[in-house]
Amino acid sequence: MNMREDKRDFKRFSVILEIEAIKKNKRSISGLLKNFSRTGMCVVFDDFKSKINSNLPIKIQDPSDNKLIPASVEVMWKNTVEGKCEVGFKFKKIPPEVKAAILEHAYNKWVKNIPS
Repeated sequence: MNMREDKRDFKRFSVILEIEAIKKNKRSISGLLKNFSRTGMCVVFDDFKSKINSNLPIKIQDPSDNKLIPASVEVMWKNTVEGKCEVGFKFKKIPPEVKAAILEHAYNKWVKNIPS
């Protein structure tokens, strides 16, 4: 476990869902959700240019019907890992029912993988 995870207020659950980040020029870049918590998430992009502390509109996949739902986030950190860009986001605005659906989906996957 790395230092960043040790300081988290809420558990992050591993889950893979699609994300679209909308840039200032209104073009979007696709990424994959790596993990998700009550207050934020980590997303992996091929490339990511937005600055730390910038606010960004996104679309996040609803696991119940696979639709992309609008939300907004703040860029908290960025790291390059194996040629990809991992980005930590703090939620600014996300529909509560979508957040609950993703948390439930991720929690259920986590529970299934707990060794008995």
